[in-house]
Amino acid sequence: MLTITPPLQRTPQRIVSLVPSLTEALFTFGLEQHIVGITDYCTEPQPQVRTKVCIGGIKNPDVEAILQLTPDLVVANVKENRREDIEFLQSRGISVFICFPQTVVEAIVTLQALAQATRTEEQALPVLARLNSAYEHTTALTTRRRKVRVFCPVWKHPWMTINQDTFIHDMLAICGGANVFAKRERRFPLAADLGQHPELLDTRVTGRDRRYPRVSLDEMARLMPEVILASCPTNHTAFRKQIAPILWDFLTCPPCTIAESMSSTARVSAGTGPAWMKVWKLCVSFRGLKDN
Repeated sequence: MLTITPPLQRTPQRIVSLVPSLTEALFTFGLEQHIVGITDYCTEPQPQVRTKVCIGGIKNPDVEAILQLTPDLVVANVKENRREDIEFLQSRGISVFICFPQTVVEAIVTLQALAQATRTEEQALPVLARLNSAYEHTTALTTRRRKVRVFCPVWKHPWMTINQDTFIHDMLAICGGANVFAKRERRFPLAADLGQHPELLDTRVTGRDRRYPRVSLDEMARLMPEVILASCPTNHTAFRKQIAPILWDFLTCPPCTIAESMSSTARVSAGTGPAWMKVWKLCVSFRGLKDN
């Protein structure tokens, strides 16, 4: 999904970004002087973001503060931002760039559309070329190899993972991983997700986001992952039984850094041997997979 509503009447001069990954993309495209507002979660690139006005969180932005910044373009995401905030800004005549990339290809298309909307196609060209090259190289590297079974936790207390309708799942698949929870949907309430209560199947849960199931470590262990892809080293203690090798990464990376993440993760899943690699500012420690 890619729309700009209402349509832009001219090249945007004042931009507010409600999407941290696209905030970094906007800076990469050379728009630092035109970015007037960001969220509390827009932490890259440093130190440039420190000079920008923060308008609150992703889910609870101060829409009045956004209006005071007089933007002519707001960048938003369907799932990360609230419909009521987007519609409020649109009702005030502010053009909103709305995206919802669920695959790597869609993320690249999103960057192309953002560059077109901001008239920065020339600045974005090297980034897009690198992304497309990394995508082609990675798929060529992993297409004919056995898929590596992966558990990818994205939250703890309770443990939460991703299913096949997420961007992270697609990146894993491209890099040679087989998400062990691909077909697992979130169940309601929490106790049902953890297998401790019957699932609610009535109108109270209709339309709820089911992409991020909450799971127990016992359920995960029964699926026998070969690799655990964790977002930070602090999760290590939960896997003290060494169910599987642990690969530190963060696949919810900004679109402009997808190339590095794809390339490094693919080399690991392809079994190019024990290695230390850098994947998006985090060191990847991986041992144990052999070439298949």
